[in-house]
Amino acid sequence: PTDAGSFPLLEIGSIVVDEEGTTIQWGSVPGKLYQVWSKPDVANAKWHKVGEPIVATRSFTFFIDPAERQEFQFYRVQALP
Repeated sequence: PTDAGSFPLLEIGSIVVDEEGTTIQWGSVPGKLYQVWSKPDVANAKWHKVGEPIVATRSFTFFIDPAERQEFQFYRVQALP
């Protein structure tokens, strides 16, 4: 993008759950800030921030949510201005 405030399509590439937690990976723009959000119910629950904003250092970013695994957990990643 030529506009410093614009972002390419933001898409979660993978989510892996293991003994360390839930690892979320997405395509990113180096130097841009991202916030991970989660909620237990896609329809009725409120989104909650997971950790602090992350500064991307590569064209992809990983984040590990160490919270105890729930039966259902939904995630979204927000590009911050």
